[in-house]
Amino acid sequence: MRQAEQWLTEQGFEFENVSAFDSCDFRAQRRGEKWVIEVKGTTGGPESVLLTANEVALHRSSHPRNALLIVHGIALSKDGTKILAGGHLSEVVPWAINGEILTREEVHALLQRRSQARERASPATPAHRATPGSCSPGSQPAPGSIWTEGLAKG
Repeated sequence: MRQAEQWLTEQGFEFENVSAFDSCDFRAQRRGEKWVIEVKGTTGGPESVLLTANEVALHRSSHPRNALLIVHGIALSKDGTKILAGGHLSEVVPWAINGEILTREEVHALLQRRSQARERASPATPAHRATPGSCSPGSQPAPGSIWTEGLAKG
């Protein structure tokens, strides 16, 4: 969150961390405009993130005054409980959501496959990451579903 707060400050935002009680991580304001900011962290690359149905709905309704900040390449301790290095920040501003809706069962299966791939991968070889597809514009996630957001490289 420190990297996100630094980015927000550098971009001229006034902001509040609302992650404990809202469907986003920061509510921000700049030049009289209200913004919604989502922050995701990952030990892998910035290619995809998981979102809740509430996050998707909020960011769709907030576009184009919204942003996704991904802190990627985070190094964790062997037991996974401590951040050893903070990673790199990538931003998507504004953030137009398009992705793939997954049920809880599909998310569980995806996470199991990723976990198994990580176990098979050597420390020098990163585990394969699935790349989500797209869905039709205007579709909404079902309650209890998880959304994966694929980010185009470029």
